[in-house]
Amino acid sequence: YLYSDFSDQLSLVCNNLSSRYGEIDVNAYFKPISNNPDNKIFNTKFTLKKQFPSFLFSFITDSEENMYIHTLSCKNENFEISLECYKNAKKILIALIEKNSKCVEAHKMLAEIYEKEGGIRKSIDEYVKVVDLDPNAYDSYFKIAMLLRELGNNQDSLEMLTKLVNKKPDYLEASIALSDMLCMNERYKEAISVMNEALKHHPNDYDVYYSMGMIYTMLNDFSTAKACYEKASIINTLEHNSDYNIAMIELILGELEESEKYFTRCIDDEDLSPLAYYQLAKIYMIRGHKETAVQALNIAIELDKNMYKKATEDRVFIPIKGYIDYPNMEEDEEEEEALSSVLWNLSTNLL
Repeated sequence: YLYSDFSDQLSLVCNNLSSRYGEIDVNAYFKPISNNPDNKIFNTKFTLKKQFPSFLFSFITDSEENMYIHTLSCKNENFEISLECYKNAKKILIALIEKNSKCVEAHKMLAEIYEKEGGIRKSIDEYVKVVDLDPNAYDSYFKIAMLLRELGNNQDSLEMLTKLVNKKPDYLEASIALSDMLCMNERYKEAISVMNEALKHHPNDYDVYYSMGMIYTMLNDFSTAKACYEKASIINTLEHNSDYNIAMIELILGELEESEKYFTRCIDDEDLSPLAYYQLAKIYMIRGHKETAVQALNIAIELDKNMYKKATEDRVFIPIKGYIDYPNMEEDEEEEEALSSVLWNLSTNLL
């Protein structure tokens, strides 16, 4: 058997046994997986209060780096759980596929491993086998399209995404990927059609409205773009990218008060705050409030040192160039020295 989560499957098995043969406390015996140089990294035995029938149950799971073989066995009152880690997961799956070439999950897991290793073409081959065995394996079909795109085969990727979205119009991730590729080819109206169809199946989805806002912005239809961003902002009040884009549109249109309002909403966002302060500084410069602009710009630089170079190259800030704070590089040097010290101590201990 192939499953994605060991603890969930163990609980499922034991719950099934409990319903038939009496209660068993899984949590009392389940231990966290810890590092161990041996292949067998988890092994525990315990005695049950009631006699269970003899059985052997094995299944495979995978993590980001390793493949695990789990074995649950019972003989009379002795119940054993073992977990073996195989560093080379491919060998296990290849052997499994040799015995059962129609094992869909094995092909899928092997494809994922090839993908993690960077073997994109081998990964595609395995995903193709998954789709051949299961025509409804839409996730694998989507994976093939995205891997083809990664290889630079944009035309085939576009065709696959188009077929996938036509067959399964509620597949949101595929719809967004398709609209992105259409935009790359400047086919904006087609991209809008794709997202309008996605909207029928996902009427309250943030990503749909945000993507539509991006496309309408590329079409210079700022009023419709703003409406889409506003809808996205209402759906997800914790996400401020929409607010930032609305602020930029208002700035382009010369609506400084509205622009300032939306940029101000972004200053609490860790990723957007440097850019928000930077744009606020521009607004203050346009208004002639140089002192306030200097304060906002220096905050932006303090939050992100890259803002300094950006500001010194921006003609808007020429009048206040002499008041811009040079970023403090000492902190970066101290962090580098601390990291070097840690690495040196680590290498010394290993030796």
